[in-house]
Amino acid sequence: MPVVTRVLVLVLMGPPFLPLYVRAKFYSVSAAAGLEAWGAASENPADQNPSDENARQSKSGQKQPQKHASSNADQGDSLQKHIDLAKSLAGEGDLAGAVAEYRRGLQLKPTDAPAYLDLGGLLEELGDGQGALDAYRHAVRLQPANVEAHYDLGLALEHANGDLDGAIAEYRRAVALDGELAEPHYNLGLALEKKSQYDAAITEFRTLLQLDPEMAEAHFSLGNALLAKHDVPEAILEFRQCLKLSPESPAAHENLARALLMQHDLEGGITEYRAALHYDAGNPSTHFSLGAALAKKGELRDALEQYRKATELDKRNAGYRAAYEKLAGQLKQ
Repeated sequence: MPVVTRVLVLVLMGPPFLPLYVRAKFYSVSAAAGLEAWGAASENPADQNPSDENARQSKSGQKQPQKHASSNADQGDSLQKHIDLAKSLAGEGDLAGAVAEYRRGLQLKPTDAPAYLDLGGLLEELGDGQGALDAYRHAVRLQPANVEAHYDLGLALEHANGDLDGAIAEYRRAVALDGELAEPHYNLGLALEKKSQYDAAITEFRTLLQLDPEMAEAHFSLGNALLAKHDVPEAILEFRQCLKLSPESPAAHENLARALLMQHDLEGGITEYRAALHYDAGNPSTHFSLGAALAKKGELRDALEQYRKATELDKRNAGYRAAYEKLAGQLKQ
């Protein structure tokens, strides 16, 4: 495996309801359902970049962790030795040492794009965002048709550099190179949503769901984009579909609650807030929202209890404290 495992971890949590992200490993959503279907390596030389026999890029974009082959056997063997040592050092927690070994190896063979991708991932782990960007850009220059290089560069631009426009451009390039990969579509949709380009985001999420209808986080994010467009009935359908696939998602329950309240379904909203708290009892905003719904229903003592819990969980929130004190004063009268 590469030193930095690129796995997409999507956890539907509380606000702002974005994925808890670790650098993604690619899988082809058309190959089979679920993450178990991560694409196997292509062994067809025609799939490789002709400018570098070491390219380990499959049609699905998955990086191949085999040896760094080279037309120059000595260079390839020397680089692989440094990579093997880097893996060992990283396994022991010495990321700085692993970076140093990658750099030594790349001095011997500076045309190895996948090695630059691994180096970039390590540098991000160390908090060196600019170094990671430089590594990913170098990989893109070496292999312009490398899907993962564009995708990794997009992630780094967005999360390490705050360059949302640059990230969107790289995600689009990755999608253009291989439209059957889940992660570029998904992260492109999220980035467009951050830019309030909801129609474009909705298009990306719907495209992804055509490829993989059982991707719960895509239903969730589509629901969020639809809710932002005030298409509440469609948003409710997407949140419910997400919950069919991922019933323990507190964020999906909470966003469904909000959508139901927008439809004046007070009882349904309360039920969903309670479900969200069943899976995430420590979320102060959910306690507060449940309290507000209960107060609207007239269940004031239950509402006060939820306000109290919100205040205890977030003692610095003046709004929670003010709502609690106001309702407590009303009940004393």
